[in-house]
Amino acid sequence: MFVDRLKCNEAQELASLWMDQQIPLLKRIRLNIHLLLCDMCRNYVRHILLIRQIARQAIHKIDFWEDSKIGMTALAKERIKRKLKGLSVERGAENSHRKDSL
Repeated sequence: MFVDRLKCNEAQELASLWMDQQIPLLKRIRLNIHLLLCDMCRNYVRHILLIRQIARQAIHKIDFWEDSKIGMTALAKERIKRKLKGLSVERGAENSHRKDSL
């Protein structure tokens, strides 16, 4: 079976989608083949994973807002906190195995 090679823009779009949800097996295979062959896209995925990791780590620093004079409402702080925690819980385990495969 022949698998068409993805173009870089397609691979980057697919990689972003892959980080947010499950993608079909054939698309994952095509993406992994492209990442094996393309340094630029591999670096793109690494950078996106790093940004996501930094966002998750921000959860632990959210208490800074509680003690500061930033001027956000309590409701805004709580929405941000919930969103960051959601990112961490949803993809924490899934992203750890992805880093190992790169």
